[in-house]
Amino acid sequence: MKILNLIQSLFSKNYNAYLTFLVLTFVLWFSIQLVKSYTFSTDIKIQLVNIPNHVVVDTAVKSIGITLKTNGFKLWTYNLSDKKITLSFKDLKKDTLNSKVNSTALKKKIKNRYGFKNDNIEIQELFISFGYRKKTTKKIPVKVDADLSFKSGYNTLDNIKIKPDSIVISGPNNELKN
Repeated sequence: MKILNLIQSLFSKNYNAYLTFLVLTFVLWFSIQLVKSYTFSTDIKIQLVNIPNHVVVDTAVKSIGITLKTNGFKLWTYNLSDKKITLSFKDLKKDTLNSKVNSTALKKKIKNRYGFKNDNIEIQELFISFGYRKKTTKKIPVKVDADLSFKSGYNTLDNIKIKPDSIVISGPNNELKN
């Protein structure tokens, strides 16, 4: 009986003021956390785009580690966004078999995409390289390795024709030789 009276008295009181102060306290605490400065280490993906047709890239997407120093609000917007930077193949510096981008150019891309300051971005690698090779094409005849036999009365009058008679493959020259 006493427990029932206690439960009824709890629900009969007006708790609007209590809930209002609770919500205001939460909002104030959350905004203070967003203003604080944080150091955050994460991985970001770099994707190559606009790759010419005559080039084969070993890996078009690479993941690198970065460290960000900024306030909680910018980190929150960064974590809600897509963590991918696109680089055009023609903007990379090309060596004989590698194309490279230096960390300062990558910092500029990250700064433009997410709004961080250059001083607040640290990239662990000095250069990010993408291996590539020139692509060649080769026409290969299709050969059927099958022994066809027909039951009597179902023989064919013409020769069996294979369609397509050849296919075109493309890839790096050293792999197409084999």
